[in-house]
Order: sequence, then C-alpha cells, then structure tokens
Amino acid sequence: MNGTDAVSTSLLSPSQKIRIGFFVLALLFIAAALVLLMGSYSYDDIGAGERLAAPSSSHLFGVDSYGRDYLTRVSLGVLISLGVGVTVALLSIAIGAPMGVYSAIRGGWLDMSIGRTLEVLFAFPQILLALVLITILGSGIQTAMTVLVIIYIPIVVRYVRNVALVEAKKDYLLSAQMYGSPKFRQCFVHVLPNIQGSILVLASSIAAFAMIAEATLSYLGLGVRPPLPSLGILLTENQGFLSTEPRLIFFPAAVLVLLVISVNQIGDALVDKLDLKRNPVRA
Repeated sequence: MNGTDAVSTSLLSPSQKIRIGFFVLALLFIAAALVLLMGSYSYDDIGAGERLAAPSSSHLFGVDSYGRDYLTRVSLGVLISLGVGVTVALLSIAIGAPMGVYSAIRGGWLDMSIGRTLEVLFAFPQILLALVLITILGSGIQTAMTVLVIIYIPIVVRYVRNVALVEAKKDYLLSAQMYGSPKFRQCFVHVLPNIQGSILVLASSIAAFAMIAEATLSYLGLGVRPPLPSLGILLTENQGFLSTEPRLIFFPAAVLVLLVISVNQIGDALVDKLDLKRNPVRA
C-alpha cells in the first residue's frame, strides 16, 4: 500500500460515513418535527407575518409571498420528502426483492416470462411512464408514491435477480439443492439473508432517487398538491423571487441536497463496507 492509498483509506471508514449520514438525516427529521409540533404557525397560515419579511427571531427562514412562515413550510417539506423516499424504497423492495429471488432460483418459464416483461417495461423511459400513469391516476402525494413504486419494482426485480443468480452458483445453495430443499426455502431462508447487504444498498439508492423524483414531479405540478409544501412545490412557487428573495429558493434546495447526499453517502459506505468484508485489506 502506497502513501496515497494510506491517506485516502484513513480519512473516514465506511462505518463513520454511515453514522454521519444517519446523523444528518436524524438531525433534519428531528428539527423538522420539533418545528411542526412546537412552532407557533401552521404551514398554511396566511398572514402569519408580513409578506416577504426577512428572517428574524420570530420567523427564522422569513416569510413567503403569502405571508406564511417559511421555516414551517420547509420543515413539512423535509418530512414529506423523507416519507416519500422511505415509503417508496420499502414498498419497492418488499414487492420486488421476493420476485427477483424466486425468479432466479425457480428458473424455467417463470424466469423467462419475468425477463421478457422487464425488457418491455425498460423499453419505455421512466419519466414517460410516470407521466402516463399520473395522467391516468391523477396527481397527489399518494399517486406520486404509487407511480414511483410501480417504476422502481422492475428495477428491484432485475437487480435482485442478477444478484441471486450469482448466489445460485455458490456451494451453500448447491448443498441445499442436493439435500432436496424446496425452492421456497432456498429463496427465503438461504438466498435472501445472504444478499441483504446488496438489497440495503439498492434501497438507499431508491430512496435518494425517489426524493428527487417526487420533488421533480411536484415542481412540474404533477406530484404533491398545494397548499402542502413539498420541497419541489416550494421551488416552483418561489422561482419568480430568485433575484429578489433568493432565500426562498436556497432553503428548500439546500435541504433537498442535504437529504439526497446523506442517503447516497449511506449507500456508498455500505458498498465499501461490503467490499471490505469480501476483500479485507491486508498489510
């Protein structure tokens, strides 16, 4: 190991990166929850302060163009983004991971059918598929989450299937097959516990992308409906004040970036941690 490698590997360990990522997420979540629970204003209180008032002791983020406390609105936007990211990731994994594992281990016509279906779904751009589904189902936070889950399930199925196919060639599963272990047991007792690290990495990526996708859909008017203050809605509501009141853009944009970077850092650190376990560094 040369000097440059030693310096790069000693900066932050994967465990430290994971702790920092979770710390930032927890800090944002707790701060936002406290503002909403203990604050003096509601997110839709018009006239809570003077219109476009600058940040002050009573309005830490100032007041928006409708006279609403901006800290309260940004705080609810944080909780909405976190809720969407976590919910979409959990549902996508809960539905897609068992399908991917079973497809890989079961094989045959089932695996072929799922593979052809995935090829058809991936032929359509994700944004186009999202727009079509929202046009059919209508806008709203529930619709946005449903559409994102539908989009990410095929991604989970393909990813988990590929990982499970690698596991299917390993000795522990070949031994289980020799002893006549049922396919269901091979999938959910043997394979799934051994690929949970890879699934966690995928879940973190989905959560980050889901937060960005929700903000994008809301920005376009296809996600969360006003007066609910999604971070994307805050950006589109206040884009006209970019030159005169840049704080109205800066606060939601900065918070969204922090959320996404923190989740991505957790995912990247999990990848590093898994690689270290498989290929431990030797002096």
